[in-house]
Amino acid sequence: MARSREGQEDGQANVCRCATELEPHRSSWAAVCMYEFWNLKIPEIPSRSRLYPLEPAAKGTPLVEGLTSYILRLADAHAVPVGALVNHELARLRPPARSQGPWRDRRASRPSAVSLMSYSINGLEEGASRWVEALEAATLRSDLSHLTLLSLHEFFCSLSLFRRVRAWCRTCLEEWRIAGRTIYEPLLWSLRLAKVCPKHHVYLTERCPHCSRAMKPLTSASRPGRCSRCYRWLGAIEGESFTECISLNPTKILETRRTEYLGDLLACAPQLNGGPLRQNFLYHLRKCVHELFQGNRAAFAHFVSCPPSAVGNWISGATIPRISRFLEVCVRLEVPMAAFLLDPSRAMTNWSSFASRIHPDRSVGRYWRREDTLRALTPALRERPAPTLAQIARRLGYKGTEGLRRVAPETCKQITKNYQDSFVPGPFHKGPRPRICKASKIEAALRASLARRTPESVPEIAVRLGYAQSAPILIEFPELCRAINAKIASRKKSRLKTMRRIIIKTLEENPPPPLREVAHRLGYRDKKVIHHYFPKLEAALIAHRQACRRQNSHQLMLRLQPMLSERPLPSACTVARRLGLSIATLQRRFPESYHRFVARKQNQGKNA
Repeated sequence: MARSREGQEDGQANVCRCATELEPHRSSWAAVCMYEFWNLKIPEIPSRSRLYPLEPAAKGTPLVEGLTSYILRLADAHAVPVGALVNHELARLRPPARSQGPWRDRRASRPSAVSLMSYSINGLEEGASRWVEALEAATLRSDLSHLTLLSLHEFFCSLSLFRRVRAWCRTCLEEWRIAGRTIYEPLLWSLRLAKVCPKHHVYLTERCPHCSRAMKPLTSASRPGRCSRCYRWLGAIEGESFTECISLNPTKILETRRTEYLGDLLACAPQLNGGPLRQNFLYHLRKCVHELFQGNRAAFAHFVSCPPSAVGNWISGATIPRISRFLEVCVRLEVPMAAFLLDPSRAMTNWSSFASRIHPDRSVGRYWRREDTLRALTPALRERPAPTLAQIARRLGYKGTEGLRRVAPETCKQITKNYQDSFVPGPFHKGPRPRICKASKIEAALRASLARRTPESVPEIAVRLGYAQSAPILIEFPELCRAINAKIASRKKSRLKTMRRIIIKTLEENPPPPLREVAHRLGYRDKKVIHHYFPKLEAALIAHRQACRRQNSHQLMLRLQPMLSERPLPSACTVARRLGLSIATLQRRFPESYHRFVARKQNQGKNA
């Protein structure tokens, strides 16, 4: 009993000791009990990208970045060559459906493997799609397809769509470098139809200004804004200014408009992704022809300078235009390219707003239905002078007479007979000769024409009086007709003497004007008239012009040589301005002096 009492006392002492030790932790335990509803499940952390998810430059604008440029910037951001980035990162993320492009095993180790078919990376075929998949898997971005033309793959063909070499605007690169902006290459620069920078109105450059060599769009040694061959800057050369040399001419203005239309299409390309582009184009084209040309397909084809058969195939849905033809149609209509491709259910194009810019040729006939053709042929039976069937066909918009003969064969036969009856009878004709008007009226018309300073020809008088040919008048009044022809020949001879005198006078000019300007002085549009009437004078004029050109080149060379020894050396633009030339003309006419001048200028800059 004593032992059991002692054991109880020891147990109570231990309990008191434990309670004393746990007293400081009661407050923290109570705090834990207050948050018994905490979610103790481990949160899901999103996976990290293997490569930097760089933001595409100028997304949603006409100067949106191309996918090749994005690859260059991605490699530059990781400080690795493009070949290493492609072969060690991108190639293993998306295995190819077939051996093509950068995933060719036998060529992957070569430095030139990346450049194979690199122009198609920005395109709309399967290769571009696999490039986008690989880059999106590596960067975890979902908008890289907007850096290509994949959204337009249903409508356009990749044939002759992209350049095979790099092209860039040196002024844009230099402005971005000075402003500290991202150096990239817009998708617009890779298109073959874009030849002029829409901002600076200068032609895109395709050769390095230092080594004068072209480059592939993407190689293992490519870098943003740098030459992949000599690794030098592709922007402005030291001391060179572009703003002084910008000049606009009709050709450059037209190329600028084409480039602007292409840029607007690239800006709207994300909105066209996934839409039925062929059906949209067919709907808008029919609406355009109906609203702007009152359904006259021939007038539309004449206005946009397209064959009527091609326009008919477009409207029927048999074919779609190539991008070059589609661009020309939009430029002539002054309608954005995206207006033909937008979904009518989401964005309806107001074609009536473009009507004020369109002035179609009303003289162009339209395509007639059978009933309309029959109604139009009936009045032709009563016309005087009798028209030919070919004239009526052209009047109604037909290319030939076969279509009319199929529609109304009997009416066409009667029209042809009426025209044949207006001919002078043949030598074996029996019976009286048909007369359309009185002899006194014919004689009065001939004498009035002879009294004019510029007489009217006998065939013109015959048509005016209702004859299909001039033979009846020639037989009836031969003397008057000979007098009219002699006066016309005399005036032509006098005119040729005057033209010869003008051409001989132009030979005395230094430098002589071009043949087209000489033709304008003579009152003609085409210079072929000089070759037709004065071939020897044309040869002398060309030889004189070439001699003056050689003499001018020699004088310019004499003026150019002292400039190479000037200190400090002037810029290329300054030299061109002194000589009265553009930089492109200076480089084309004096390539050796130009490259020697540029090399000395660069050496002087390094020594300084």
